[in-house]
Amino acid sequence: MLSSVGYLDSPNYVQQPFTFHGLGKYSLEVRKKVGVSVRSQEGYERLKSVRAELSVFVKKLTNFGCTENVLHELMVRRNYTTQKMYDTLKELGIFKFDYISELKMVDPTVTDEQLKLWGVMTESGEYILKGRYVVPIRDIAGKVTALVGWYPDVKKYVTTPTYGFIRDAQFFNIECYKHSITACNGVVYLVEGIFDAISLRSLGLPALGNMGLEMSPLKTQMLLRFKKVIAIPDTDNSGKGVCPYTARVSGKKKKFVWDIENDHVFVSLPKGVKDVDDFIKEFDCYDDLVSCQSSKLIKKLKIEA
Repeated sequence: MLSSVGYLDSPNYVQQPFTFHGLGKYSLEVRKKVGVSVRSQEGYERLKSVRAELSVFVKKLTNFGCTENVLHELMVRRNYTTQKMYDTLKELGIFKFDYISELKMVDPTVTDEQLKLWGVMTESGEYILKGRYVVPIRDIAGKVTALVGWYPDVKKYVTTPTYGFIRDAQFFNIECYKHSITACNGVVYLVEGIFDAISLRSLGLPALGNMGLEMSPLKTQMLLRFKKVIAIPDTDNSGKGVCPYTARVSGKKKKFVWDIENDHVFVSLPKGVKDVDDFIKEFDCYDDLVSCQSSKLIKKLKIEA
């Protein structure tokens, strides 16, 4: 088996790395979707090369495009007010551009073939993330695997179809693994959206963004690397349905259920709160969120009058 990368380069973690080839029976399913045999040395090396080159390119874009103006714009559009959130957005390296020509101005060496391979440019030469606030998605080693752009329009989120990237095999903010293990006793918070995870990260809590409702068997296996999972889905009907306990009680078959095999708790947010992002923006809830770590199976949070 190929060895893991980054923090997992140790005898304790090399057997089940957070990479495609290290997840047993699910790797074939992933390879078919990715379209590359990542169990082969050639396929694995190409995947590493693509991510390494994309990471270098994103660093250049961040250095040029992650400006105070861009960050303040995003803060206003999402109603963020704290310095911790500003610092977190800056740490993530969120940037914004409008045209492919701007990207080439930042890095004159980049080619159209690379931009298409990374999913940044369409076949017709258009910038897929035009005018959006772009958040890099990284693997556990910190390498960029894809980009997601947010803007408050009809689409809201646009994710690049980067070579080797599929949501079934990736959590947003998976690089929090080291922080979870070394500083939080292996606890991790699992939420639906990217900005839910970012808000938790701004509080110093390790959090994974599922990037939607669907929980693949592969992701269930990845969660086993953590000691405990604090799952906090959104409060809409779809979000409520991901909890297997409430789904079982209702007797209705749910399209998406979060199957978590290790120690975990499903948290219900207070009535009237849409998601974790809003909960953190509107209330002083750090202690409430931390208290979930000692709960079992289900916990309901309430807002004190």
